[in-house]
Amino acid sequence: MRLLAPITLLLALSGATLAVAAPAGGDDTGVVRVATSGSYSERIEKLPITRRAGAESRVVMSLGPEKLPRLRQGDELELTSEVQVTLNCTKRVKRCIGPPYRYDPDVRVRLLLTDSAGSKRGLQIGPTKRAECGQKQPREHHCVIVTTHAGLRIDDPGELPCPADRCFVNLVMDASSPKAGKDDVLLVGGNKPDGSIPQDRGRINAVLLHPAGGDYPKPRRTKRRELAELPLDLKRRVVYSQKLRGVERGEQLAVEAKVVTDRAHLPYSVRTSAQLVLAGSPTETQPGPFARRLGGKGEISESNGFNCTADHDTCTTRKVGVLRFSTNAREGGKPRPVYVNLVMIVGPKQLEAGPGDRYDVLRRGWLDVTRYPRPGG
Repeated sequence: MRLLAPITLLLALSGATLAVAAPAGGDDTGVVRVATSGSYSERIEKLPITRRAGAESRVVMSLGPEKLPRLRQGDELELTSEVQVTLNCTKRVKRCIGPPYRYDPDVRVRLLLTDSAGSKRGLQIGPTKRAECGQKQPREHHCVIVTTHAGLRIDDPGELPCPADRCFVNLVMDASSPKAGKDDVLLVGGNKPDGSIPQDRGRINAVLLHPAGGDYPKPRRTKRRELAELPLDLKRRVVYSQKLRGVERGEQLAVEAKVVTDRAHLPYSVRTSAQLVLAGSPTETQPGPFARRLGGKGEISESNGFNCTADHDTCTTRKVGVLRFSTNAREGGKPRPVYVNLVMIVGPKQLEAGPGDRYDVLRRGWLDVTRYPRPGG
């Protein structure tokens, strides 16, 4: 998964501008290390909505030096992330968290390289992402914000906003609207009928390449759909799958996927969730005992989702994740293949599905898997 194409990036450092250029030349082979903030990455449950953009930004997730490798001259740092947020209710009911509101807040997400887990100032890596959700009917109050194409090439570690071995990648978010009230909030995660906020819906992922110009594996892409249509029964089903043979301890994966679904023929909005998992077969929808012991409990990403509303004919789901294998993929002393599966869970919103209702998976999607060797040293 190569995310960075430009030779030079202009990035914001605490309001200033810093040019970070790629080093000249480089070895033919390189070393790769992946890292992730992992399960239950969320640091807060509620984000204030203010009238002025950026007035009350918060660090929502952080990837720190206990997982993020030391940054060296000539490195290339590639970042991806997922985060799910939910708008509060539009009228006073039991599930409300704070005052209800009917406006659509502007939600912004940035990835910053900084010197502490709580810092909201530093070097922005990649684009500022915005949520696409709103309170107007048909209402879409769940937003999954996915960041890709966030990359940094390091020419001089001394110009970074952090010591090279003590850097943090923080996901910083803010929400605003001219109509915001004093206590209005955005929920980081979901929202249950009892008013609780379920989390474990996102991560920050990093791929560190040394040197930036090294010879690295390319993504392997499949466009083959395991299913062309999905029953709307809220059961887990595999949409894309890739088979990996001969996996050894220390190998690493970077995974990215896109699914395009069509609900144009359905009379209701569709609850749409997805997750990337490691599996023992192309039909396995959750990591079994074999996959769980290989690394990361078999989870390459978290499960999160949104509503594909009735004013959209098609909707796009994007997923990103990384994983390091902690043991060889062997069973009974013999090599066993392992699978990267993209799993979806879909169902009707509010109404009941008819007996023949289906959610179509279009041919526009894909699953990319980049397989990196075990790093030396």
